[in-house]
Amino acid sequence: MRHGIIVAALAGELRPLVRGWTHTTRGGAALWQRPPAPGTDWTWTAACAGIGRAPALRALAAAEAAGGPAHRIISAGFAGALSVQHAPGETFEVSEVIDASTGERFKCARWGAPGYSDVKRRTAAIGAKAVLATVDRIADSAEKSRLAADLQTDLVDMEAAALAQIAQVRGVAFSCFKGISDGPADRIPTNPSFVDPNGRLRYGHLIAYAVLHPSQWVNLVRIGQNSGKAARGLKTALQAVMDDAS
Repeated sequence: MRHGIIVAALAGELRPLVRGWTHTTRGGAALWQRPPAPGTDWTWTAACAGIGRAPALRALAAAEAAGGPAHRIISAGFAGALSVQHAPGETFEVSEVIDASTGERFKCARWGAPGYSDVKRRTAAIGAKAVLATVDRIADSAEKSRLAADLQTDLVDMEAAALAQIAQVRGVAFSCFKGISDGPADRIPTNPSFVDPNGRLRYGHLIAYAVLHPSQWVNLVRIGQNSGKAARGLKTALQAVMDDAS
C-alpha cells in the first residue's frame, strides 16, 4: 500500500476536499484520512498544523506517524499572486519552488503522462507555468514586487520549500498545487501577532484588527471570497490527482 500525503497550513484550505474523510488529531496536527478507492493501492492523508515551515514539517511527521512513510508529498493551500496574470481565486499546479532565503530551487513532479493531462483538463490549472517562492513571513505588496523582480516567481507561500527539501532528500516525488487568495496589490494583514509561535492563526486578533480598521472590510471580504473559491479549486485539482493515482 502506498501513502500520499497532502500538507496545507490551515484547515480551511482543505475543508472542501476532506468532507467525509476520517478526522483525527496527532502531534499538534489535524489529520484527515481517506481509505483506498476501489482499484488503487493508494491511501491518502491530508494534514495541517499551521502557517510556516516548521508547522508544515510537523504536519508531515504527524501524517506519517498515522499512516506510514510518504510515497508522494503534495504541498497544497493558499498562495499570494505576484502578477495580474495569476488571478485570485484560481488554482495552479506549480512547476518549481524556490526557497527565497537560500535561493535553492526544487522541481515539482508532474503527476504522470495520462494522469497529468486529466488533472489539467479538469481544473483551472495552467500546467507548468507557475513558479512559487517560499518566504518566512507574510508577504505584503512591496515584498511581492521584490520577489517578482528578483526571482521571477509567480506565487508566494510560507511552506512549500520545506516540504520540497524533505522530499528531495528522501527521493520521494513532490508536487505542489496552490489556490490564489490575494493578488499583487491586495493589502493583507501582516502583523506577526496574527500568528502564534506554533504557526496557528489567531482569529481573535484578526477580528480585532477588522473592527479597528473598517476601511479594510471590503478588502478582507474580497480576500475571503477569493480564498473560498481557491479552496474549491484545490479540491478539484487534488481529487483529480487522487483519482488518477495507480
